Amino acid sequence: GLRWSMRLPRPWERVALAAAVLAVAPLGLVNTALQLAAVVVVLVGALALEGRSSAAPRPAPAE
Repeated sequence: GLRWSMRLPRPWERVALAAAVLAVAPLGLVNTALQLAAVVVVLVGALALEGRSSAAPRPAPAE
């Protein structure tokens, strides 16, 4: 959990994690890459639309 992620992993934990990633990578690498690409495209598109809709890059909050 959070406590585990806060501390640095031990060398054998890194090895185990790397082994697990290498074992699963061939199965999910393409799917994960497509998902990441889709997320990036959506984020970039949303930022581009926001930039076009408002003249100022950071519109000041209306008071």
